Amino acid sequence: MTTDTIIITGNVASVPNHYTSRDGVAITRFRLASNLGYFDKKLNKWVETETNFYSVSTYRKLALNAYASLNSGDAVVLSGRLHIRPWQTADKAGTNVDIDVDWMGHDLTLGTARWTRLSAVAANDVGAAAGEPVAAARAWSEAAAPTDSNQAQFGAAGNAQADFDDAESEPGVRVDDGASVPF
Repeated sequence: MTTDTIIITGNVASVPNHYTSRDGVAITRFRLASNLGYFDKKLNKWVETETNFYSVSTYRKLALNAYASLNSGDAVVLSGRLHIRPWQTADKAGTNVDIDVDWMGHDLTLGTARWTRLSAVAANDVGAAAGEPVAAARAWSEAAAPTDSNQAQFGAAGNAQADFDDAESEPGVRVDDGASVPF
């Protein structure tokens, strides 16, 4: 049996909904809007033509991470298994387009994000708290909150506040323009 895999970019179009299945599996679902468009050379700009909507489902640790990380309107990129299901009622018919996500993250071509690796202990604590998904996801999110030193460098919103050319020299890797990129 073959599985259709899709990689797609779009915006979270609904507030992520998190719950736990009867079998104890953490699930987070949301709608994804993906805009189609083309570059119009005459107008010298991108023109949006239509929007496709997908029902997106995440499971287990990815579901907890997604719930703690995503908000409506966030730009994301994801890969998953595509399911197209026709449906019909007495007076309507339509098609559901669903994606079961394998991996996802924020689309960094459209903004910035802050990623924090959790220790194995913290990850296990969150996994054990799957019966309390809201509390677990919030605790996980709070554990990854920016520190004072990070806020001094990047600001409360996570945006770089200093031009890299004017930044003080820090240990890191020298790039072609001579700027030091800290790691």
